Amino acid sequence: MIQHIVMFKWREDAAAEDIQGAIGLLCDLKGIETVSEFSAGENFGKLAKGYQFAIVLRLPDRAALKAYWPHPLHERALAQVGPLAADVLVFDFEI
Repeated sequence: MIQHIVMFKWREDAAAEDIQGAIGLLCDLKGIETVSEFSAGENFGKLAKGYQFAIVLRLPDRAALKAYWPHPLHERALAQVGPLAADVLVFDFEI
């Protein structure tokens, strides 16, 4: 099983409604057939080094993660998030 964690820092000049639209597209990623579990949320802690939002996905294996990257829902989310993000941190590991 693969744990895929993605954290986002939004640009200071990003409009709140644009961020909410991007978050909606990120949440649509749970509809990708190889995603077995999905969670998302805004940070409320003080140790996140400025990261404001994260998604956590579980996929069955590395092949499923590789197939996830070019999926149309993922590509659509990337296109929306890219211009709004000051930084994105991705961390993948096997569980």
